[in-house]
Amino acid sequence: MLALTLATALAAPEAWEELQTEQVSIRCRTTEGDRYTCEARTRIGASPSAVWAVVSDPSGYPAVFPRVDAATVRDDGTIDVAFTLPWPLPAWPLRVQPAPDASAHRIVLTDVGPGPGVWDRAEVEVLPRDGATELVWTWHGEQRHAGWIHRRVQKTYGHDSLWAVALAVGSEATTP
Repeated sequence: MLALTLATALAAPEAWEELQTEQVSIRCRTTEGDRYTCEARTRIGASPSAVWAVVSDPSGYPAVFPRVDAATVRDDGTIDVAFTLPWPLPAWPLRVQPAPDASAHRIVLTDVGPGPGVWDRAEVEVLPRDGATELVWTWHGEQRHAGWIHRRVQKTYGHDSLWAVALAVGSEATTP
């Protein structure tokens, strides 16, 4: 069973609130006003190229990510993603504009509508680490929900996404 460490957020801006520290490290912080940044990080026992193949292929997202119902690449390069958020939030459409940099194994995703998303910009980085891979997802947005809902959505999004990638490459997520 995963141990959660829910720390009290410090009053100072930029203080990280640890949402989870085992297997997938997840932390969030307020950056300015109602904006936040969250980061999920894990180590995966697979090559960076295997991990990159999973995160850079939208056609495989429904088979990999448990909350993604469909992913369609449009003619303009944007990706329509239909996904379901944890209760009490509904199914949610997302359209993103990806900016992949295959040489750096990094993708920047920008939410271009329709409707409010969980975040408005995200980065996915696949980093080589001692014969394995460190996968880092960072996302930024406005806090649109009550504190406990916000923390649950961020924890679920980060944890489920990184574990899904690890399982897709035949590995497990481990503490970085």
